[in-house]
Amino acid sequence: MNFIKLKRILSTLQMKHLPRKKVDLIILSDLLESEIEDQEITRIVGIDLHDEHQIRHIISHHSYDCYRRLCLICESRKSLLAILFSVNLNKIIQNNILHSISYPGFLFAFSFIMMIFVNITLLPLFQSSLLFLGPKLDLSFYQFSIYLFIGIDSMIIFILITIIYYVRYKPTQLYNQLINVNQHNLWARLTIHQFCEKFIYFYKLGGSIDLILKQIQWSSGQVLNLRCHDVLKSLENGNSLTLAIKYIDNDLQAYFKMNEEGIDILKYLIHHTKVQEIMMVDQIKKYGRVLLAYSYLTILFMIVILYQIMLKPIEIMEELL
Repeated sequence: MNFIKLKRILSTLQMKHLPRKKVDLIILSDLLESEIEDQEITRIVGIDLHDEHQIRHIISHHSYDCYRRLCLICESRKSLLAILFSVNLNKIIQNNILHSISYPGFLFAFSFIMMIFVNITLLPLFQSSLLFLGPKLDLSFYQFSIYLFIGIDSMIIFILITIIYYVRYKPTQLYNQLINVNQHNLWARLTIHQFCEKFIYFYKLGGSIDLILKQIQWSSGQVLNLRCHDVLKSLENGNSLTLAIKYIDNDLQAYFKMNEEGIDILKYLIHHTKVQEIMMVDQIKKYGRVLLAYSYLTILFMIVILYQIMLKPIEIMEELL
């Protein structure tokens, strides 16, 4: 009996360390959504939906855990479809963010590295090479200015690292703090956008409101997971969906009030989702423009400093002559 348990444990550990099989998740999602038979899906993408090990290795470990939870409340195909939709949605959002901040981020990193290079290498080299002209050049003002910009850059990097840490390990704590400062911050809009996208998608697939909310809950990150939990708990306490949806977004209450009156709210939710996406992308680009302007300022300042230093030998030679 112990040997069998040990064999199962070793098999599980071995499967966890195997690289995930490369499968086009968008194609797999489309096949599941089109209700293609399992045998045909196996023939097209080479995945047996009845083999847990194969499913485990086409999605991340966290997504697989969510998939297993979803299987407790709905069929396996629908659970996998919910997870794949969430994975593809996250990829789209990540690509939009990277597309908006990649160039400003690159320019910021370039200016930071160049500042360090100028301060550590070029200034001492330039100072030592001009010793034959007389006294050692006093470059303390320029060095202080560069140190100041390096300090600002380091503080920005520290803040970004801190934010990334909290997003990864303490997301709810950071999210609640941001909400207290600004209810319409970027993360709040991202959460609302994800909820609306998933609600629309799962609503089209069919099912009760409770099932849709649980699908969103178990296919989402910690923040949206807890928000959906609050909505479900409010419904269990006897509140209407219109009142409970405030835990996601107060603006959604008007749409769900229309739903209670028999009006199809799908097109209104789609419109609301597009508005949130536009505003979210605009905020990301705004932060990117600020970072880009600061990086341009830093590079311009560095060029001015180098230009001023290059004029020093001419000034010294004019004094000698």
